[in-house]
Amino acid sequence: MEKEVDGLDQKDIREGIHAGIKKYENLNLLEKYSMYMGVAQILEMQLKQLLVKDFREEFNNIEKWPLGRTLNKLNK
Repeated sequence: MEKEVDGLDQKDIREGIHAGIKKYENLNLLEKYSMYMGVAQILEMQLKQLLVKDFREEFNNIEKWPLGRTLNKLNK
């Protein structure tokens, strides 16, 4: 049984992911890794901005936190 998430089910999400990664098919391994790391850094920065904007954290205090610590703080 697939769960409903904001109007999208798992099938919709899976199809979106597969469509989105097609643009990376022609990249070599190092280029794919670079794209992955870039997207991860963007995600990390956006999550930290949520902590600053919505939860009044000081950016200087959380700037060097890794993604896992940032996620844990958001979960709390």
